[in-house]
Amino acid sequence: MSDSLWGALTGVAAVLAMTAVAAAGLAQTGLGLETLPEALTLAVGATTSLTGLGLPLLVDGMPLGVTLTGAAVLSLMLPHGIAPSAGVREFGLRAGGAVGGFLVALAIFSPPALGAGAAWVVVVLGLTWLGSRRAPLPGAVARWVRPALPAACAVLLTLAAVTVAGGQVVAAVNGPVGGGIMLAGPNLLAAVLSSGSGVTWTMSVPRQFGGDLLPGLGVTALALAAVVTVIAAQAARQADHPARPAGGTAGGTAGGTAGVGRVAWLGGGMAVVGGALPAVLTWVAEVSISLGPVSFGAAGRLAPLSVPAAAALGALAGFGAALVRPRKVKTG
Repeated sequence: MSDSLWGALTGVAAVLAMTAVAAAGLAQTGLGLETLPEALTLAVGATTSLTGLGLPLLVDGMPLGVTLTGAAVLSLMLPHGIAPSAGVREFGLRAGGAVGGFLVALAIFSPPALGAGAAWVVVVLGLTWLGSRRAPLPGAVARWVRPALPAACAVLLTLAAVTVAGGQVVAAVNGPVGGGIMLAGPNLLAAVLSSGSGVTWTMSVPRQFGGDLLPGLGVTALALAAVVTVIAAQAARQADHPARPAGGTAGGTAGGTAGVGRVAWLGGGMAVVGGALPAVLTWVAEVSISLGPVSFGAAGRLAPLSVPAAAALGALAGFGAALVRPRKVKTG
């Protein structure tokens, strides 16, 4: 199969997966499939009006259960089966095909989302390119972003997938709650993780009453953020310096280094990725809903030390993971 065709199939598969999750969540919540185009529009980052509900609701916020489903399909399928010797041309053909397939399929379900969808799919494919170990990148860039970026993304996507799957289980008992978890459960997860680095989340309601959206979760959120960071760092270390046979030597992958260099690159990469996460998680998790002059929603505010604290946590986790000797595995 040609690279262009595989890319096109990847784009179509991403839209179909997003549509399936959105449809299942909407059906469980009772909103109905007539709001499916709006759900897909929101999932790619655009603002839309939910006129199908009979009320002029203006919604701004991504249902991350839908958004991350599409991102996961794109990031898993795009580099699948590509030759280790593939270069810019092969990845470019796949990426171009994915953009085309994604937009053609999105036009069927939600034509108004095409503009935002084009920007969204390019961003996701760009992150996939940065994170894929088979995608060509300058050596210095590859050492900074790999394997820290793909490891962090893999951990976060796994947590989101578990949340969406949990929503399906909950839906068997309580449809509306389960459907809400499928659509927006990852938003709450992102809010909790970001609050662990000092982000304050508040909810605004019609009479402008507001308050802490995550009361009493300071220490718990910090612990969860720390655990996720450590897991991501360990995954990055394993990818950069995989298990080696007993009595043998570790075979480093592209961008893998030894000794002090490996510690510095992995620690630095995790610091960069960790420092960016509070702002990214806050941005993607925020939501606002307006009904005429009345509005409500959830918004996060970065504390002055949020980014430095998250970067420091990432660096410590990265340094610690890099210092762990790769485990030996028996062969034969």
